[in-house]
Amino acid sequence: MRSYIFILLFLGTAAPGAGLAATQERTSFIKVQIDQHKIFLGQAFPVTMELYVQRLLPSDLPVPQLTTPGFRFTRKRPQFFQTIRMENSTRYIVFVFKTGAVATKVGKHNIVFETDVTVRDSDDFFGKRKQIHVASEPIAMEVLPLPAEGRPSNFSGAVGANLQFKVKTSLAAVKTGDPLNLSIEISGRASLDQASVPGPDEWEGFKLYPATSNTKYLDTSHLHAFKSFERIIVPLRPDVTEV
Repeated sequence: MRSYIFILLFLGTAAPGAGLAATQERTSFIKVQIDQHKIFLGQAFPVTMELYVQRLLPSDLPVPQLTTPGFRFTRKRPQFFQTIRMENSTRYIVFVFKTGAVATKVGKHNIVFETDVTVRDSDDFFGKRKQIHVASEPIAMEVLPLPAEGRPSNFSGAVGANLQFKVKTSLAAVKTGDPLNLSIEISGRASLDQASVPGPDEWEGFKLYPATSNTKYLDTSHLHAFKSFERIIVPLRPDVTEV
């Protein structure tokens, strides 16, 4: 079930019995949609942020930020689209940001999304402007530690779903002392930007050179990624026949 959590910002303090009038005076607020509230450490999950404003130019557009320690966005500047919606008989410009986040700290957290918004008192470009702060209500999240059972000793930090792992070499046969290019590819629904090169730092019978890496994203939210590692290895003995 999808959860919508938002906070309303009012221009003034509402008097008793003035609930409807106060509702009509709100100038900006944020709605946040998160479908997963229990995740594993390092797991990426989708986030939809909707910024409602009455009067705002695209040049003034702020991006809501995830300010809670222990979480980070998968993309610093998420893509968005703009639409018009009615809320309590008030017309709003709505900026919808679809992105993702990653949990970096185990435990129970209340995460918050917030930003500063510059609003105008009229539709005139040169109208009086005022900066206000809007924030979502805390959203409860539980981050679980990764299971220890079955974890490989050389676990490299790739956490996700539908992960695929491929390894190939540039040549099938080389002489002792000749360099060989080893390619390692990981892809799937995961945040792979911080995944380290798989495998040990030293291989018996080989000389290893430092690996280089490249990360590509397969969607605009950076939830599906492809990461490749390239490293030069040199066999040191003729009896070494496999990697």
